Amino acid sequence: MPRDTLIQIRRGLSSEWIDQNPVLADGEFGFETDTNKLKIGNGNNSWKTLDYVGSSENIIKVLNNTGYALYKGQAVYISGFSSEENIPSIQLYIANDTISEQKFSGLVSAYSPDTEYCFINTFGILSGIDTTGSTITNISCGDETWQNGDVLYVSPYEHGKLTVVKPEKNIILVGIVLSANINGSILIRSFINPRFDQLNGININNPLNSNFLKYNNSSSSWTNSDQIDCGLI
Repeated sequence: MPRDTLIQIRRGLSSEWIDQNPVLADGEFGFETDTNKLKIGNGNNSWKTLDYVGSSENIIKVLNNTGYALYKGQAVYISGFSSEENIPSIQLYIANDTISEQKFSGLVSAYSPDTEYCFINTFGILSGIDTTGSTITNISCGDETWQNGDVLYVSPYEHGKLTVVKPEKNIILVGIVLSANINGSILIRSFINPRFDQLNGININNPLNSNFLKYNNSSSSWTNSDQIDCGLI
């Protein structure tokens, strides 16, 4: 079919949109060529404060309140809430048993200066990111060699970093390396291994060495105890 009229919309790399941070006119489209994401202007909000048009990813708008810039692919957690902006604020996560794994939220979707709005991906494909495992990527905790299909975890050694080495505690499976190269991609599919005392039907209080579990019929739960009842077991 012949084309009578060619219609093109404003487009550019996600980093270019962030650097220029324009205010799109009401109804004007803006397209990120490296992420295939789209925003529509309202004549008032700058690029960074606009929401993306619906996509196959789960994305949350947050405020970078870390005190420094965040890089694409870094692991973060919800650290508070900004009543002024009415959105959550975030900090870099580290899996060293100092921050509850239940607070982990996702990966930063694009470079974000301090005190700026940004987005975090909680599910879906994060593309256009160095997934070689090199420390120069800002997301690897060491000079690792990542390959297609590798499982990534949040690092227990450096805030915001990822690793292919499974931690001993705070085990957070972030996702899978889909394409391992300097312009690769990660399938974000976060899974948090629950701690034993977070399972349904388990009620543990102030555990001590050599405690064991006893079933409490009155509360219909298993509780820790250091007392052995005489009788049948």
